[in-house]
Amino acid sequence: MISQRPSGDVQFIEQFRQATDHLVITSYPEGIYLKGFACRVL
Repeated sequence: MISQRPSGDVQFIEQFRQATDHLVITSYPEGIYLKGFACRVL
């Protein structure tokens, strides 16, 4: 996959995070990790 600079505005549709069986400790929010984005270039 080749990354290019978008020629228009980018709309973020959804963020993908870890599965529900990977618990997040509320006192340690750094434990949340990002898996990806769903975006659309307008």
